[in-house]
Parts: sequence; structure tokens; C-alpha cells
Amino acid sequence: MSLIDLLVFNALFETPSNTGSNRCLGKRPSFNDPYSWLTYDEVDERIRAIGSALSEIVELKHDCENFVGIYAPNSPELHSSLNPTISSTIQWVIMQHACAAYSYTIVPLYPTLGDEALQHILSQTKVNCVLCASGREALHLMDKFESSLEILIIITNDSKFEEVKSRYNSKVSIYLFEELMVISAYLPIHFLIVRKERIFQIS
Repeated sequence: MSLIDLLVFNALFETPSNTGSNRCLGKRPSFNDPYSWLTYDEVDERIRAIGSALSEIVELKHDCENFVGIYAPNSPELHSSLNPTISSTIQWVIMQHACAAYSYTIVPLYPTLGDEALQHILSQTKVNCVLCASGREALHLMDKFESSLEILIIITNDSKFEEVKSRYNSKVSIYLFEELMVISAYLPIHFLIVRKERIFQIS
């Protein structure tokens, strides 16, 4: 098996069950609800769209790691305990694989780590782009921490989204996750050839 076959972004699709119309990624609002599914083709389309948009809005440096933070719950248990109105699991996975396919390194910013640990991570990585579950998380990042943030991508247009824009639009570029799909429609970029030395994720 070649190196390219072992890369993370290939793993999702290099399986016998990855027929385009087969179920790939599912979610449910609660444990008592049925799953709704995205097919492999739909997941592939979203990964390419988000990766293409990232390549347009986040400068890709070739002499160092390119970090993208994710400040959002990645499990239903965390959704219900931290922010029951927000569901970000699908976007978490899409962003994770988009970063793998387009030479960005994921930096999870788990709320459960506490503010001191989050400040340390932001300072050490100097991450300049973060995916946030909602405006609430975006405000917490901007209000509480010293950082190198230049770009906020927000999954849910909640009641705090307009506050984020009104208070911080002059300091950072702010996008809704779905806006990236629009950006990529005009600038589709194929998967990049990823360096074997590149780090997939820092946890």
C-alpha cells in the first residue's frame, strides 16, 4: 500500500462500503430520535466544498503547520450538557476531514478543558481560524482570551451571532459555516497532495 493510501482523508473512502449512495455520516437530535443520514457522495461533496473555501480564506503556509481550531462539542452527550439547542457533530467531522484533505492541522478546543488550558493552546499554536458551534462560543473566545484569531466560522446562526458581528466584525472575518459552501461554488479546489510529515490533529 502506498503512502497516499494511508493518509487520513483517504481512510473515509478507501473501504468496501463506500459506495456513493451508501450511508456514511448520521446524526439524531436526541437518543430517542431516528438517525438522518448523509451518503458518501454527500459527505465527499461537503468535504471538498469546505476544504476549497478554507484554501481561499485561510492562508496556507508551506514551511510550517497550518492550524484550524474547533470550538464545538463533538458528541451528543456534550451537546445536551453544554448547549442543548446546538448540534455540531456533523460539521465537526466534515471540518476534520476537510482539514486533512487540504493540509490543515486540527486543534480541538474542548470547553471541558477549562479557560486556562484553552488560553495555553491558543498561545502555543497561534491558531488564527476557529470553527465555533454558535455565537455564544465565538463571544467566549473573543471576550476571554488573548489570541491570534483572524477568522471565525460559526455553525449556527443563533441569537448571539449578530452580537459577534456588531462587536468584532472590525477585528476578525466572520462566516457562517453554510457560507463556505457558497464560497467554494466559485472556487472549487481539488484535494491537495499532503506532506507525509504533516500533523493531522493536536489533542
